[in-house]
Amino acid sequence: METIYIGIDWSRDFVDLAIINGDGNLLLGDKILITKMDSKVRFNYRSVSESVSNRCRYRKL
Repeated sequence: METIYIGIDWSRDFVDLAIINGDGNLLLGDKILITKMDSKVRFNYRSVSESVSNRCRYRKL
């Protein structure tokens, strides 16, 4: 079984999500834009090529 780390960082408008394996390789990095429109929350996904790992808090699963 492989160890992975999930990092989540957030600000007022964005949520950064990173999934990193035990070797330190970035498996997934997404920046999620949160906007309110017509009383509904809509998520716009935009992939990021940069590593968000150094801005995230980690929890070992």
